[in-house]
Amino acid sequence: MTRAVALADLAPDAQERVRAHAGIALGPDSPLLPGLVNVQLENAIKSRRRTRAGQWFEKELEQGHAIYRAQGRAVLHRRVAPMVKSKIGWVHASGKAPCDFSGTVKGLGSVVYDAKSWSDATYHHEPKQYHQLEELRDVQALSTSESPTRAFLLIACQPLSLAYLVEDLSELLAHRPITLRTVKPQRTRAEFGTAQGFLHHYPTLTRAEGRILIAQDRVVWDWIPRLADMAQPRVS
Repeated sequence: MTRAVALADLAPDAQERVRAHAGIALGPDSPLLPGLVNVQLENAIKSRRRTRAGQWFEKELEQGHAIYRAQGRAVLHRRVAPMVKSKIGWVHASGKAPCDFSGTVKGLGSVVYDAKSWSDATYHHEPKQYHQLEELRDVQALSTSESPTRAFLLIACQPLSLAYLVEDLSELLAHRPITLRTVKPQRTRAEFGTAQGFLHHYPTLTRAEGRILIAQDRVVWDWIPRLADMAQPRVS
């Protein structure tokens, strides 16, 4: 069943378009009938939800990075798009954002990764962000036994409370989607809607349970041990 859409789920400009189209008074929590929201607005809703989920995911990752540093396990930093001058002043260049995080991990060497939030079983990399895949590929190609580097996508599925660690980028670089999971052939009723009800096609890590605060010295997404267990893929 599709979750009910409220006006507050939309971006401000989309809210105005819906109000104008509806011709009636709508409050922030007003449910929107399916016929009221056209395909363009539905896509805007999905994009806005992904953005919110992505911000949540990145915040938890940054909390984990602070704990990693305090424990002497890694030093990781957020990376941002370059600034360009526009009519309204200096802004971040659109479509030029690098991969989200980079740094050094004890025992693994240099690391670069990009964080994504994606609920569907099939992952499509945004065409305008294809340069991120190219960066990850080029970083992987620099790895040697004397100077190891790791580069990957960390794709969170919020409903299942898990993330996929995708280091083999060959399909995505060929502009093809990848299947993160498929339904288990004989899943039980208890497994329905849970991570245990699927066959996962990429290494996964599970989100730590409960509301984790940075002072608690616990990492929500502890990806370092999972990455250390993975064999580094060959880059053609």
